[in-house]
Amino acid sequence: MTQRRYHEGLIVKSNKIGITETILRGLAQNGAPGGPYAGYQILMGSHREEISIENMRRLHELFRNSDRLSTYIEDDRSSSRLRLTNGTEYIEVPGSASSMRSWYRVIAVFLDEAAHYGLINDDEVLAAAIGRLANTNGDLWAVSTPKGQRGWFHGRVRQVEEGKVNAWKREYPYHVALDKLISREFIEDRAKTLGPLFAQEFEAQFITSQQSAISESIIEGAFEEFDSGVIE
Repeated sequence: MTQRRYHEGLIVKSNKIGITETILRGLAQNGAPGGPYAGYQILMGSHREEISIENMRRLHELFRNSDRLSTYIEDDRSSSRLRLTNGTEYIEVPGSASSMRSWYRVIAVFLDEAAHYGLINDDEVLAAAIGRLANTNGDLWAVSTPKGQRGWFHGRVRQVEEGKVNAWKREYPYHVALDKLISREFIEDRAKTLGPLFAQEFEAQFITSQQSAISESIIEGAFEEFDSGVIE
């Protein structure tokens, strides 16, 4: 996160492997004096405000419990804000595009569980986040377990894979934390319990909905045929 070779980072992850904690620590390091985010605003959001609030609570604790970081705190009285002595502000935003549009010195946006907005069209979330970063050449960090093959996060990941978007993208299935943060017994139990959804929740795979009356691949194929002007 400190190198900033790319201004967009997309992480497709398993549950329970510590990625969110890693991102929070990176944001803390970047916003502290001498970091690339120092003196700017950093927005922290999610599809549910409860997750944004919890991440902000964890960030507060990260600063308070560190001998070094705690010396940088200027104001931590608000549960939705954290201001440092160098002017850096961490701001919790609710799970909507409009909540991101009011801020003017945003250097980074962190969106947790970015695949789970649940809107028919959630592209406005991506547009709002990128729009806030235009005058600072800032960074978007989007992290999520997959949720079907739809939504802006899935679309953005596919664009990176196809070379249409220049971004840093990684996949972290449960294997990276096996026998560390996750036990084999836990994984074996979840594999039995979740069935086909195990691939989505722990193997970082975008799977189609198991409840769809018509497969998403068939629907996508129909649109491709329509666009080409040939319908069989």
